[in-house]
Amino acid sequence: GDLKYPQDFGHLRPYAEHCIDRRNELRHIFSNGIPGHDILIPPGRPPLCETEYDIVIPLFPKYVEFPTEIPSMGPIAFTLAGIPIYSAAWAVWNGHLFEESAWMGHPQTFTSQW
Repeated sequence: GDLKYPQDFGHLRPYAEHCIDRRNELRHIFSNGIPGHDILIPPGRPPLCETEYDIVIPLFPKYVEFPTEIPSMGPIAFTLAGIPIYSAAWAVWNGHLFEESAWMGHPQTFTSQW
């Protein structure tokens, strides 16, 4: 159901830290994946829990001439707050696409998946 932040999150609090590696031109994002806002967990889904993320991305992204297919499962992106964003294939596979609150990796966005 609806979880209100912070009262319904128990001991869980958001954590995200950014480190810039200028020598190797990389950005590191360390996160526990806990959002700092209210969320909706659909019925039958597991409860909110911490997950350690260590994301490494280029400090200066470069344009690529040819598109790269995104993975069908798992995160395809992360917010700067360290929250994972999942692909539409993940939403379809897990049965979220046609729910009233068709969220795709970020609860309560209520956005179209097509």
